[in-house]
Amino acid sequence: MFNKPIVAEDLEKRVSAKLIAKRVVVFQTLGSTNDFAKRLAQNGGGCGTLILTNEQTEGRGRQGRRWYAPSNAGLWFSIILEPTQPTDMFGLVSLLAAVALAKTIERITFLSPALKWPNDVLINSKKVSGILLESQFSNNRSASLVLGIGINVNQKQTDFPEEIRQTATSLRAQTKHAIDRVSLLIDFLHNLEYFYLKFNDGNFGLIIDAWKERCPFLGKDISLQQNKDEIIGRFENLDEYGRMALRLHNGQMKYLSAGEPNFIQRGEQCYS
Repeated sequence: MFNKPIVAEDLEKRVSAKLIAKRVVVFQTLGSTNDFAKRLAQNGGGCGTLILTNEQTEGRGRQGRRWYAPSNAGLWFSIILEPTQPTDMFGLVSLLAAVALAKTIERITFLSPALKWPNDVLINSKKVSGILLESQFSNNRSASLVLGIGINVNQKQTDFPEEIRQTATSLRAQTKHAIDRVSLLIDFLHNLEYFYLKFNDGNFGLIIDAWKERCPFLGKDISLQQNKDEIIGRFENLDEYGRMALRLHNGQMKYLSAGEPNFIQRGEQCYS
């Protein structure tokens, strides 16, 4: 029942969000929803469009890492946004999307997801979702955001490739039962719109506080890989832009944006 392909008509009937998913485009197979969304945004259209595919063959995460996205097992989609806030605040959109998804998972599965900066959702220290945020400028130079999200929903743990089986998981693997992907998506879109409207209204503190409540790494010593260098420090806080505030061993504070480091928490199965 829950492994049937998602069709646009079903989504359009059930979506209650007004600003997000104003238009729904669904593919059976697509290389990358983010790439398709970026092409659409480049032409100056598509704001509020949701692009979803039942199978993604060239999905990727941060720093070009491949994302395993099999047919009819998860949610692989992108949304085109045109925020009203300055571009230096755009990094918060990745955080608010993670909070929105965490709230959906909490409500539907009663699990307690953890958030890992800047864009991962974890359950029992394993990655269940990743978020990829990319900027796109249209031909008239207006700024758009493409919010790409992959959620592992109904894979069995043994379905994951061996190289990620110890670090990835799905909602089904954690709950021991299949999940209705459409219901999950509808609930997420509702939460996403709520936090996105708060963002556009400038209520950044609400977003940052909600994210911090679900991050188990705050106040802990962590290791980050930046290019070929290892950076070790204490994850003290998020600043108003959503950057990581890292206290180095020499006492200096270093601020890191989402695109810069690869966050590694030693002793945990939660590697980027």
